[in-house]
Amino acid sequence: MKANNSSSNQTGFPVAELRQLLKEHAQPEKKEGMQAYMKNLFPYIGVTATARKEVFKLFLSFWHPQNKEELKQWVAVLWNEPEREFQYVAMEFISKYIKWLDNSDIPFLKELILQKSWWIPLICWQGVIWAIFY
Repeated sequence: MKANNSSSNQTGFPVAELRQLLKEHAQPEKKEGMQAYMKNLFPYIGVTATARKEVFKLFLSFWHPQNKEELKQWVAVLWNEPEREFQYVAMEFISKYIKWLDNSDIPFLKELILQKSWWIPLICWQGVIWAIFY
């Protein structure tokens, strides 16, 4: 599936398809505990890290960014979704396509880091920044 063929949202990216996969792999009974762990700062669907990684693999089988600009647009779309799992998937995309990024992308990454910050993503971002510079 190509991004411009999706009718999922106004951006043309397949957000609805990703949301459906996340819901299919969710354990709703874990949702409240996940939210509490994050001090109720972010809503959750209830997808564990293991299940989220499976969703990521499944999703990549039918959609992936074609270039750096599409990657950044997709990550921004995911980052703006309310549920925390979307930010985690966005970080998975950044990690997978890290070789596409360079020093010029630091302002974009900084903007993401400053939005919806919490210690778990900050640890992940540390590795991303390290990979860009070294």
